[in-house]
Amino acid sequence: RSAMCKKAFVVGINAYKPRALRGCVVDAVAVRTLLAGALGFADNHVELMLDTSATRAAVERGLARLVAGAAPGDTLVLYFAGCGTTALAPDGTPEA
Repeated sequence: RSAMCKKAFVVGINAYKPRALRGCVVDAVAVRTLLAGALGFADNHVELMLDTSATRAAVERGLARLVAGAAPGDTLVLYFAGCGTTALAPDGTPEA
């Protein structure tokens, strides 16, 4: 292999119990679009995994695929959106 490779694994999870998050999947899709568009990653080198498909085993397999065959000079990106919290806004109303 003579050319450097750019690969990414993008995970977005909203589906938590007892309370789902709201912006993680949207963020993950936006990052995937950025990588495969403006940042020049080949579409087939950006893996997107969302919500219930992102089990521990599936994420571990995705990470293994990300690093498989990596060589010095390659660019590997892991993006995870799946944590958050809620707080009261300054006016006392709930805010995500």
